[in-house]
Amino acid sequence: MEKVRLLLMDIEKIADSKELIIRMLSEEDINQSEKYIKESDKLLHIGSAYLKKKCVDGTISIDSHGKPKSNRCHFNISHSHDVVGVVITANHEVGLDIETKEELNDDVKKYCLSDHEVNQLGKDSAIEYFVSKESLAKAEGTGLPNDMKSVPALPLDGKVEYKGKKYYRHKIFDESHCISITLEGADFEI
Repeated sequence: MEKVRLLLMDIEKIADSKELIIRMLSEEDINQSEKYIKESDKLLHIGSAYLKKKCVDGTISIDSHGKPKSNRCHFNISHSHDVVGVVITANHEVGLDIETKEELNDDVKKYCLSDHEVNQLGKDSAIEYFVSKESLAKAEGTGLPNDMKSVPALPLDGKVEYKGKKYYRHKIFDESHCISITLEGADFEI
């Protein structure tokens, strides 16, 4: 069973350590963070860059789909309104999505949930389905498809097939966040 490391930083910790974190970042990362208008977005970008620099081994490049890649491990980054996270694994493509627990509006539900998934709502929430779909699409690596309904949300935990490949997905939900991690080809523990 593969081991997956998940590291999270909340925005308050990033704000409290901002000056120290910035000293560790490249000029490019600092300049990129300054392009954001909202301070919270700047902090989340700084936190993402910091986690990538401190936790991801190897040389990082961007593939043809815009996904960051390392030559020594597999990783993925996500953030929500108040937290940023990185998931790292040695041997398999991985996807991560983090969202604040809130109800999706009807337009987003119509855009991303299949009829079957809408019928299954009740024991799970639409935001749980959304993070499940996004972590799978990120693990697959070609970006979010135009038809989000085609990305399976279920099961939230366990094996799922997508585009002819096997993936394993696990969820972590607390009172304020929904987190989904998906790994290609192997089950895993966090």
